[in-house]
Amino acid sequence: MKISVLMFTCFSWALCSAEMRQLDDYIKHYEELSYSTQNLHNKHMRAKRSTGSKSLDLKFKAHSREFHLDLKPSTSSFTESYRSTHNNGTEDPADLAILYEGSVRGEPGSLVHGAVILGIFRGTIMIPGDTVYQIEPAYRFYGLEQARKLPYHSVIYKNDHVDTDPFRHKGSADSEAGRFALEKYRTWMVRQTEAEVNIRNKRSYYSYKDSMLHNKYTAESNRARNRRETGSGCTIRAKNTCILYMRSDPTLFNKFKADLGGVNSRP
Repeated sequence: MKISVLMFTCFSWALCSAEMRQLDDYIKHYEELSYSTQNLHNKHMRAKRSTGSKSLDLKFKAHSREFHLDLKPSTSSFTESYRSTHNNGTEDPADLAILYEGSVRGEPGSLVHGAVILGIFRGTIMIPGDTVYQIEPAYRFYGLEQARKLPYHSVIYKNDHVDTDPFRHKGSADSEAGRFALEKYRTWMVRQTEAEVNIRNKRSYYSYKDSMLHNKYTAESNRARNRRETGSGCTIRAKNTCILYMRSDPTLFNKFKADLGGVNSRP
């Protein structure tokens, strides 16, 4: 009897493991999602043109259950006067009609937020007592060219199947490696950093040497020589150096700067 139970347990575990479909490093399981995008697009366009009811519905099956979404235009995401601003300063009215919110029919307290673009719904479904589902177009994971060859256009997955730290088991025990760093990347970063520091030091040295040759009789040259002779100068060593990659949004910065009256207007 014990052997039978053990065999059944192992078989069930193997079956469940085999059914898991990993989408990428972070999403451990997903399901394909396909419905008539032309039909949904037509519903969306009718709702957009309508002067009366602008609601629409969407039905599909996934994760061993049926979904029947009741959607209406979202009025809480943006104001009606919202306009998108480009880097060159031009503005365009935003198409807010693509945004929808609603609920799952037959699920009290459920919430749905998303957008309908080219007949494809992408968004979030929250069902109390169940979980949170995410729906995304397949091209976000496979690229446009590969996605066109797929027999489905979207993927749906649960938040329960998202691993926010999939590389934790590969991290080095060395505290300098950091929680999310892989040892090979840490080594590469250290090597690149040391090379950059050496280049900068050489440039600084030769630049300083050239300036001293051309200005050997200046006061600065004499002060520098006195510091070297008396040993009163200080040496700055780049012991701990890191490289940060940062991106800025000039449009957003200028917007806040204008709203605040300029960065130099503070008392």
